[in-house]
Amino acid sequence: MLNLNLKLPAVLAALALTAAGCGGDDSNEQAAPAVTTDTAPVGRGGEDKRPNNDPVVTGDMGTESIGTVKVSETEYRVELSEQALLTEGVWTFEVTNGGSLAHALDIKGPNGETESGTITPGEARTVKAYLTSGTYELYCPIGDHEERGMRAKLPVRG
Repeated sequence: MLNLNLKLPAVLAALALTAAGCGGDDSNEQAAPAVTTDTAPVGRGGEDKRPNNDPVVTGDMGTESIGTVKVSETEYRVELSEQALLTEGVWTFEVTNGGSLAHALDIKGPNGETESGTITPGEARTVKAYLTSGTYELYCPIGDHEERGMRAKLPVRG
């Protein structure tokens, strides 16, 4: 017959060592943050320019929105409240689907692409994007909507 009084301390010691191994090491590594599609600044070569891969832009790129562009989507048009932007930075896009079909807004340019996701008829959505100098294509990626005219160009001058 086993002597449980002698085995119990050994089992507890083994459990304590196993639990200590799950606590991590003494390095300064942090878990990677969740990534959003609202702001996705990347470099001209496609490399991620977000410090520490943070989903919110920090440092010289700024963190606050510097302005708003109102976007109206209907069958088959994209209308912008601004025809050009004079400043690089984080811009807020207020997208309204005034049509009778589902739409979306993709913003594609020199530093990557930002996507709104599907916007149902009558719904509005806010999307933030970090824009650098260059020309951006704003379009609806659903079905053949872009080919039918749901596109606009937005130049950004730095």
